[in-house]
Amino acid sequence: MKRFFLIPPTVLSQPKTSSTRFRFRWLAESVASHTTRAAEKLRAQACTAAAITVSIRSNPFKPQDPQYQRSITMPLAEPSSDTRALIGAALEGLKRIYRPGFAYQKAGVLLSGLEPRRRQQGSLLADDATEARSAALMHTMDRINARWGRGTLKPLATGLQQDWRMRRERLSPAWTTNWNELPVVLAR
Repeated sequence: MKRFFLIPPTVLSQPKTSSTRFRFRWLAESVASHTTRAAEKLRAQACTAAAITVSIRSNPFKPQDPQYQRSITMPLAEPSSDTRALIGAALEGLKRIYRPGFAYQKAGVLLSGLEPRRRQQGSLLADDATEARSAALMHTMDRINARWGRGTLKPLATGLQQDWRMRRERLSPAWTTNWNELPVVLAR
């Protein structure tokens, strides 16, 4: 009897940012941050990815500005859920598609070629000790971030200031999805 495993075909992380970015460093921090979040989702599903697609685009609602939109898919040497390997491939892809002189509005990553970690094909060239250390490191990072809040531990490639991140000062309350934001009514 055959068993079928339902696996989401891709993992996407592509939130909109608060401002346009001209510098490569800002785009690189944004791509690294999105890759970190996508890798967390990937590990939560106990999967690995065989490829990562990086996409960037300028603001299509400003036709007076020069327009640019590109994406590139970077295959990984080995399917992985290691944030460091995924960020390395994503930044290499970004270097290939980045063009100076454009006001970039959006950057995102898409993980594809997903397969369950337990069904992953082994490699003759892989070092089992290195893979075990990598898995332990990612597990430890995920546990610390789960306990102390997302972003407590993060790769330096994601940046320290993150000026490119979406503004949240006027964010609507999430009453239906967050217990801490429920309105409190006091009765006398």
